[in-house]
Amino acid sequence: YFVYQNYDSNTTTYKGRKRRRVFMGSLIADDSWHTLATIAMETYGIYTVVAFVESNRTQTGIPRKSRFVKGTLDHKLLV
Repeated sequence: YFVYQNYDSNTTTYKGRKRRRVFMGSLIADDSWHTLATIAMETYGIYTVVAFVESNRTQTGIPRKSRFVKGTLDHKLLV
């Protein structure tokens, strides 16, 4: 990155940018592995952290069984 001063000298005064930290969050429930893999491929290298949140209720308020409980195969594959 070059800056011209007084149009007669050429000096480099590049200052490295401070790296931005970009976060993404998403609700997951009974999403297929194809959907989760697509999200992973499309966002690889873009976000610093991706957080998935699984609710124990549906959007209509009906209780549901958690799929990504710690220690299960689904949890191990997701993490």
